[in-house]
Amino acid sequence: MNILKYRSSSYRNGLIALATACGLLVITGVLIERVAHQPFSLPIFGLSIGVLICLGVLGIVLYWTIATLGLCYRLDRNGIRIWWGGSQWVIPIENIQAIIPVKRLMGDWELRQLCRRRTWLGGWARCEPLRDGRMVVWRSNEALENSIAVLTAMRVYIISPEQPEAFIQSWRERQHLGTTQNWREEEKPAHWLSSPLWNDRIVWGLMGGTLATSLALFGTMALAYPRLPEQLALHFDVLGQADRVGERSEILHLPVAALAMLVVDLSLGFAVYRRDRVAAYLIWAGGILLQILTWSALYTIVTQ
Repeated sequence: MNILKYRSSSYRNGLIALATACGLLVITGVLIERVAHQPFSLPIFGLSIGVLICLGVLGIVLYWTIATLGLCYRLDRNGIRIWWGGSQWVIPIENIQAIIPVKRLMGDWELRQLCRRRTWLGGWARCEPLRDGRMVVWRSNEALENSIAVLTAMRVYIISPEQPEAFIQSWRERQHLGTTQNWREEEKPAHWLSSPLWNDRIVWGLMGGTLATSLALFGTMALAYPRLPEQLALHFDVLGQADRVGERSEILHLPVAALAMLVVDLSLGFAVYRRDRVAAYLIWAGGILLQILTWSALYTIVTQ
């Protein structure tokens, strides 16, 4: 029998995510407009950090939107595959004990208590294990009572395929056909989600150092800039005498250039990380050193 693909019966969670993304876009646009039309200062620096935070959250929400709207289930004689974003759950057909609507499930009250107020998160919903030790895997866009449960010895999968009765009937028809592949009951993350980078403490330490030095650089600039004169010495000769004078706004080129170089540095580090971790560490450490040297140069200019 051929592979059957079922979309989710509801896009509720995807629409919630989409509305959240639109709200974040509006907030980000307002903040950017404010930053672009005000002289650089400590409040503007704070708004700039707000823009970065909004962009980071927006990226997460967009992933949530795409994952939720793309939720689907594939059923064949080997079992069920569930796709949600970069995650794929594989359920061998011989592991499936039953597929039934949640409202007919014995113990559905326990599920309601464990997953209460979390269902709108879709694939990000995390519920406590049941009393019998089985983990609850939420892959449904519907409310709990409108979903169906795939039961195995280890887990309870909450799903929301379109035409749930047809889905259950298709499983029954394939249940005794015999498998053509050996599957394991497991979650298979996408390649980029399974990278060792996510669990590398050195990487997170270097990223934290990069963030701290960048904030220190722009924070120093935000504190000093409003008090600087309109004409500023930008370069000094070997005797320490100013040999180049420019407008105050020109000093902003220094941290911006350092930031651009930092982006290149980070990108290069990520590109070589899988082949040579030590080289990536050195590249990222060089980015931190660059920020420190830029901060030193900036401090020298503004304190003369």
